[in-house]
Amino acid sequence: MRGTYAAAPRCTALQGTVGEAAHCGIYPQRPSVCREVAPSWEFGAVSPQCDKARLAHGLAVLTPQDWLDPSTAGTPPLPQSA
Repeated sequence: MRGTYAAAPRCTALQGTVGEAAHCGIYPQRPSVCREVAPSWEFGAVSPQCDKARLAHGLAVLTPQDWLDPSTAGTPPLPQSA
């Protein structure tokens, strides 16, 4: 991961601005270290590595609510058919 050992570490594949709108520019081919750190709550559990990285960059840790689909958040579930 070129760029992560610099004085101000930043992966060279990171696109955008951290804390505003950022994403991985090589997501399908990202390094194993990126694949091994799951975002907190993406799969129903906290990720201490993710939380530590977010805090180091001045970002709040992720919560289960961050994974809700905004188009359906707050919408009551559809009734089950009999």
